[in-house]
Amino acid sequence: MSLGPGTRIGRYEIKELLGAGGMGEVYLAHDTELRRPAALKFLPAEVATDQRRLERFGREALAASALNHPNIVTVYDIGQTEDGRRFFATEFVDGATLRAHMKEHRLKLGAALDLVTQVAAALVEAHAQGIVHRDVKPENVMVRRDGYVKVLDFGLAKLTGNPAAGSVDTEAATRALAPTGAGTVLGTVSYMSPEQSRGEEVDARTDVWSLGVVLYEMLTGHLPFRGKSPSHTIVAIQDEEPPPLLHYLPEVPDLLQEIVSDALAKDREARLTTRQMLAKLQRLKRRVEAGAHLDHSVPPGPAGAGLEVTGGGATASHAGTTATGAHPTQVGAAATLPTSPGVGAAAGTRRAWVFAALGTISLVALGLLAYRYLWDNRAAPADARAQMKIKRLTDSGRAREAVVSPDGRLVAYVFAEGARQSIHLRQVVDPSDKEVVPPAPEQLYSELAFSPDGNYLYYLVSGAAGAVNELYRVSLLGGAARRINRGVDSAVTFAPDSRNYAFVRLDPKTKETAIVVAELDSDGERVLAVRKQPEEFRSVAWSPDGQTVAYFFFGTDAAGYYMHVGEARVSDGRESIISAARWRSILGLAWLPDRSGLLLSARDRASAPGTPAQVWEVAYPSGESRQLTNDSNQFDSLSLTADGKTLVAMRGELRSNVWVVTGGDYAGARQATSGRENGNMGCAWLPDGRLVYTSRASGYFDIWAANADGSDARQLTIGTDANMYPAVSPDGRYIVFETNRGVGWSIWRMNADGGSPRELVHNPGQYTYPQVSADGRWAYYAAPDASGKKVMWRVPLEGGAPEQVMRKETGSAPLSPDGSLLLYRYRENPDAPERVEVAPSAGGEPVHVLDCPKDINPEPYALSWSPDGRAFVYVREKENVSNLWAQPLDGGRPHALTDWKSDRVFWVAWSRDGRQLAVARGDTFYDVMLIKDFR
Repeated sequence: MSLGPGTRIGRYEIKELLGAGGMGEVYLAHDTELRRPAALKFLPAEVATDQRRLERFGREALAASALNHPNIVTVYDIGQTEDGRRFFATEFVDGATLRAHMKEHRLKLGAALDLVTQVAAALVEAHAQGIVHRDVKPENVMVRRDGYVKVLDFGLAKLTGNPAAGSVDTEAATRALAPTGAGTVLGTVSYMSPEQSRGEEVDARTDVWSLGVVLYEMLTGHLPFRGKSPSHTIVAIQDEEPPPLLHYLPEVPDLLQEIVSDALAKDREARLTTRQMLAKLQRLKRRVEAGAHLDHSVPPGPAGAGLEVTGGGATASHAGTTATGAHPTQVGAAATLPTSPGVGAAAGTRRAWVFAALGTISLVALGLLAYRYLWDNRAAPADARAQMKIKRLTDSGRAREAVVSPDGRLVAYVFAEGARQSIHLRQVVDPSDKEVVPPAPEQLYSELAFSPDGNYLYYLVSGAAGAVNELYRVSLLGGAARRINRGVDSAVTFAPDSRNYAFVRLDPKTKETAIVVAELDSDGERVLAVRKQPEEFRSVAWSPDGQTVAYFFFGTDAAGYYMHVGEARVSDGRESIISAARWRSILGLAWLPDRSGLLLSARDRASAPGTPAQVWEVAYPSGESRQLTNDSNQFDSLSLTADGKTLVAMRGELRSNVWVVTGGDYAGARQATSGRENGNMGCAWLPDGRLVYTSRASGYFDIWAANADGSDARQLTIGTDANMYPAVSPDGRYIVFETNRGVGWSIWRMNADGGSPRELVHNPGQYTYPQVSADGRWAYYAAPDASGKKVMWRVPLEGGAPEQVMRKETGSAPLSPDGSLLLYRYRENPDAPERVEVAPSAGGEPVHVLDCPKDINPEPYALSWSPDGRAFVYVREKENVSNLWAQPLDGGRPHALTDWKSDRVFWVAWSRDGRQLAVARGDTFYDVMLIKDFR
């Protein structure tokens, strides 16, 4: 029974019938409450009478709606009509299927990579939630008019049988109709993995295969495996190798052929994981965009219309014709649907969307089953590194860093319980541990290191901010800890003779870092190498032959921030670079015992900002690098056994979400977002009450906008760049943000809907924390001056030359609600106490100077203004729990605004009218991991 225009289904008003087929009916509707278009999909009549299947549909629809990713079609709602017909509502995607898109467009390599990369990002998210698609193909991918991809149909449709006679089924040419019992073949034959075509149990790697087929087809216009019938196609999948890309394309980047070959490995143990495929696609896409390879065009037609096989071989047929000599999965066009009068030019695009969207019913029909079945199998390795063994040694999430003894028997780690830290020791084979360094008031422990003989543990003790770090050691056989040195700012590393050690020392007065060599049981020291800011040494590792000390350091230049790996000769301090690659970040390093290379915890330049650091091997002396781990969480704090066979690292996971306080009801704060990393890189408010925040839901740091309750979330920035620290103009017209698009880190402006991006300040450096003045004329930000000191600047919001507004060094200075004042922390010299000052935003001397509050978080985001401008609000850290406090500017007593019992605060943002407050809250959870067989 069709529904006419104007029919109300709950809050939805039917606009038109978009299509009908074996999968049911699809209507374009208007959501009268949220004022947005939606697609309403009704199940076929035969299902609507089966109560058991309807109940399952409801349960599974809820599971499907939990998938939240910008490249996955969003399920909004499930419900039923007054006469009992079940339906569910999804976002309306105005676009065409990938099949139609390939027919209609002459794709360049860069465009093809962009599309398939978005599909891979969607699959990474689905696999992380334990859901395997099992039917990845061009018909199940929608391409919006703006080039944005939406993946449909997560899970094969178990609610449908053979399409009813005379009905329209857009997948009639692609679906292998089969029963759904155990051991049967499910899916679209041409895109099936070998294990799927054999009817075996499948995991996430079957989707990698299917995506490899899609990529091959997009690039060449040909399917990699073809046969005269489905059974012949299955034989080809099992036994044949596809022609190399060079068979069809005149020039192919080596990495592209590698991606396709690794995705189409018949042994799934040798196949890429989804994350690995995504990372390689992203890397290749950046190379192509940089012009490193020919961005050739892929001809339209064959990929959508299929192939014509002749005696001379396969040749592309004309668009719209039917393939011969191949399985009918290659037919490009199915029957068309009638449209309602007056639909206009958009009807064709809508029809293409409907055909694919009808398949989304299968998402809700199988989502929960796939989730339950595949959850425990979602992390299986899939390449040559599959032999790597990773064992979790702690599970509290409260470990902070760890080292393994030279013989590999013991692991020492810092355990954090609130603000109290202790050092624990455990055997690798025994889960029990003992405390070797107890907690002490106002003391933090870090930078652990075993002595070469394994009898002593060295560690740093730090106290109040600005205090000098002290090096201690404790015997593992018992006894009191002993202080060894002062002014040590890294873990110590020992020479092979065990008598000398090296470390990094920071001098805050000269702003220099030095690699220092010292002798145990002696006061003698000598400086091996020195770097002056903005360059800075961070960590050191003595080479196994004793000749050099390796290090990594960071710096900035015209191309932006970078890290290098180098070494200094022990005899004379002469430095040389081991890895000239511009690493995005390095967190730790260790020599391999045979001096063939070093292990790093790092992110390479190709990785997007915010992606987790992984374990890498850098060959010595060539500097060539290869990635050893590929995990969704971060690895750091590397430590290696003397034989080089066992590695201990910390694996960390950041969880952050945005909470909203309305009308000063701090106790009633409600969570607005869900996920892992939301808001921790900035939040802001639009004048209409919508929330702007950063999120890594897409796999990258992007800027999103949503209602204050988190609904109707929309991604505003798209791409592989990091977009952070959003600030909104008072009229709501612009969003100013920091990004690494282009060279280095810059400040950009875009419209509130994400359109018309424009650079305001080129490469001022990272962590600028931009903000917009109350009059809407200026964007204020923090950046280095000519001397390298970070100060406050401003630039016209409509574009122009930046001007310096403050000469005092500060990481950030929030503007007062009326825009007339700046609030900042300042220290006259390294030995002076830190103050909080308030000064005119146009420049001038402070009008308020207050003592810095006790336990204030040291990060720049920890200071903000109260809505009335009469106090500043700060983040107070106590026992690793953050709360908000207010300090009146008149010097009155500070008072608590919140009484949270858990979590740390990562960002604070008031709306300009003071009625709403957004707080990004969460924590980072670290555990100790033992890794073997990693090379």
